Amino acid sequence: MRILASICNKRRSEELKHPGVFLYEIDTQREEVRPIDLGDCLTLEVEGLNGATGLSHFRRGFLVALQSEPSLLLHLRRDYSVQNIIRMSKVRSAHSVVVRGDSILVVSTGSDSVVEIRGDQRERIFWCDNLEGCDSIHVNSLAWHRGELYLCAFGRKEGELWSTASCGYIQNVATSELLVTGVFHPHSLFSVDGRLYFCESSRSVVRCDDGDYFPAIPPGYTRGLIVADTHLFVGMSKGRLTSVSTGKLIHNPADPGVKTGHCSVRIYKRARPLSASRLEKEIILDEYGEEIYDLLPVASV
Repeated sequence: MRILASICNKRRSEELKHPGVFLYEIDTQREEVRPIDLGDCLTLEVEGLNGATGLSHFRRGFLVALQSEPSLLLHLRRDYSVQNIIRMSKVRSAHSVVVRGDSILVVSTGSDSVVEIRGDQRERIFWCDNLEGCDSIHVNSLAWHRGELYLCAFGRKEGELWSTASCGYIQNVATSELLVTGVFHPHSLFSVDGRLYFCESSRSVVRCDDGDYFPAIPPGYTRGLIVADTHLFVGMSKGRLTSVSTGKLIHNPADPGVKTGHCSVRIYKRARPLSASRLEKEIILDEYGEEIYDLLPVASV
């Protein structure tokens, strides 16, 4: 299988290959990694461009959310050439992206909301947690599941850092019903076969809404997930071992601290229960970045 991986929070460093490149196509059979250089579109005059986040299929191509100011959404053709650039005025800190017909839904993590972009590129607030317009619950992922839209969020912090937000949840957007609670940093909702899978990032596990789970994958931060017929593809980001300022154990890779683990894609032979899944290979991406945000299947090879 070929998959697309987005790299977020990519610092410019002589230690990392391909500065300014945030997308990589991975041939999981050959274990080959191909950088996707988007060329001129990344030389636009935008501030703070340092990564890509949400990925989705769209009109025979792909949607890619960028970490930028203003928030940008790229529509790429199948060959990764840029077909369109959507500048989003209502989105702050774009995270996951999902599609229903010609309607695009983007998580605006910086404003606790979900923004809908219609075919004419007009934006409207589709859902919001509050009216303050700030990142107070860290909503980050969306998925269509059994015909309904679900989101996940960290919940509120108990302290200064996001590592203190340990009561995350998965919620039905239309009804506000909570499907799963008590999740320590949920990410990467993935619906298949009537089940909803997700990463519990700060515990380095993969879970399912029916209670099935994959044990801790040490060390690091699970984010980015594909559940295929026969395999699990799990994105791993370098985690944080201890806070630089306090010396205390922390979990969120966005918090300041000493890094641990690898940036990689781990591939497991899928089993039921998930705990019986077996690691087949790990594709290390340390030379390209430190954090994966999303994984998207491209095609079988």
